[in-house]
Amino acid sequence: MKIHFPSFKKRGIEEKNKKRRLNKRVSELRLKVHDLTAREDARRGIVRISPKNMEMLGIEEGSIVEIRGKRKSVAIALKAYPADINLNIIRMDGVTRFNVRTNLGEYVKVRKPTVKDAEVVVLAPAEKGIIVHYSSSLMKQNLCGRPVIKGDTIVPIPLRKERKTGMLEEFFGPDFEEFFIPTFPGDTRFVVIDTKPKGIVRITDKTEMEILSRFPIKKGEDLPYATVINVKTLPNLKKMLEVKSLEEMAKLAKTYYINRYEDKKQIIYFVGGWYFKKLKKSKS
Repeated sequence: MKIHFPSFKKRGIEEKNKKRRLNKRVSELRLKVHDLTAREDARRGIVRISPKNMEMLGIEEGSIVEIRGKRKSVAIALKAYPADINLNIIRMDGVTRFNVRTNLGEYVKVRKPTVKDAEVVVLAPAEKGIIVHYSSSLMKQNLCGRPVIKGDTIVPIPLRKERKTGMLEEFFGPDFEEFFIPTFPGDTRFVVIDTKPKGIVRITDKTEMEILSRFPIKKGEDLPYATVINVKTLPNLKKMLEVKSLEEMAKLAKTYYINRYEDKKQIIYFVGGWYFKKLKKSKS
């Protein structure tokens, strides 16, 4: 009978490979933005990243990642599609690109964030003028496990479908669970108005969900405050068209973020090729 002793050479190679992997760890990666191609991936708050890049970031499939474009947002990282395994890209849907304020072909920074469980999450319909009345328990059921940050736009679609088995499946057929998945009319989009604690949080079964019936308007302005981003520089206004009111600006912007610039004399809102100027009252 032969006695097999552990291969010290093999063990040494494994240790070296482990050290090499650890040495390749980075705090942040710069990845090129591509679209999610699988229909079932869309609007669920997920992104696709290669296993190599996951390892470099020190994360695994199902981990939460922070993504920075012109704005910071979060998503759940899943393995890349087979064709993308060796590519330095990140696939995300239109909702996530909107949250990060990036476009296809641009680069974003991806990192492993600090995440806390959400105690409270306040949501409101993303579009001005829409009034909703939804169950907070139903909303929590659909968003459980999703990471969010204040200002994010989300669609309340569950991360995954749960397969039901037994007599019900035999009666209704293998796809019967689709009849039991709660949906929202027109895949209504919501905006995260506030969270407790602040920062990046994960919705759990213990999270208290508060759903506002309409988008709150900031006092003294006619724009949903979560759609406004303060900026420090102005574009060339001579090449843009001036509108007469903030309400008209909101209609033109639709679901896009509106930039807000302020100095001692004026406040200027602009988006696309339009702007609205609001002069400040002199204190004389």
